[in-house]
Amino acid sequence: RFLPALALFAALLPFVPAHPARAEVLTVTDPGDDPTNWAYKTGMFRTVVNNCRDGDEIRFADGARTVSLKGAVSISSGKTVTIAGPATITAQYSGSRLFVIPGGATAVMKDLTLSGASPSIGSGGAVFNAGTLIMDGCTITNSQCRDDGGAVYADEGSVTTLTNCVISGNTLLNASYSGGGVYVSNGTLTMTGCTVKNDTGALFGGGVAFSGTAT
Repeated sequence: RFLPALALFAALLPFVPAHPARAEVLTVTDPGDDPTNWAYKTGMFRTVVNNCRDGDEIRFADGARTVSLKGAVSISSGKTVTIAGPATITAQYSGSRLFVIPGGATAVMKDLTLSGASPSIGSGGAVFNAGTLIMDGCTITNSQCRDDGGAVYADEGSVTTLTNCVISGNTLLNASYSGGGVYVSNGTLTMTGCTVKNDTGALFGGGVAFSGTAT
């Protein structure tokens, strides 16, 4: 006599709303980097980023507040990830960018210092943004690239929001390109309370060059 009830319950299961997984706070405990074996390196920044689910937040343990990367870290498309300092993220080798944000991804960065990035090719010294980048209280310094955007390159259709940030001491290595600090290509740029200074080497826009909408 229980079979009809069980059949009805099974039929209704697809219509029961699924509860989204709760966002978690993940902690970086290892300041090193291993792009090849990251899956086996618990607590390493690259590993933590790759293991993030949509909505998770990353923080840094006291012994891992300076992270040295051997290559760019990418935020997965479809995810919003918050990276909250204070922390410093640097490039261990020349030829390395720090972050890539693809279309459909959102990176929220708070109280971070990004420095020393120098990709061997392409635009965006420290950050290449094709999705949504939100930075609050961050500093990008001493980064460089050979194309546009010594600190940040924001691709077509991207959204970049910088609040209380410092973009300083970044360089373009090829004088044919623009945006010594920030370059926005047909995207949306909003800057509030920011300092842009001592960015060099650009054809146009020593500090900021953009096409699209800027506030």
